Amino acid sequence: MKTLNINKDVRIRVTDMGLDILNSLPSDEFKVPNVDENGYCEITLVEAMYIFGKFMYMGAIDYPISMLIQIEDTKFESE
Repeated sequence: MKTLNINKDVRIRVTDMGLDILNSLPSDEFKVPNVDENGYCEITLVEAMYIFGKFMYMGAIDYPISMLIQIEDTKFESE
């Protein structure tokens, strides 16, 4: 089994809803991640859970991020 430290960076694709959420963050309290031209940003998994978690629930009409998260194999740690 492989494990992933939730403090490691992942790449997520942000939806329009996610962009609205990121733009509403207080920049003096949080470093807002840069979103590239394809809608992806690099962020730690724990930050993504903190920012977007309350908007992701069963039955939601829209989600702030894609359900697919990009993780480099080298970011996995052995147990």
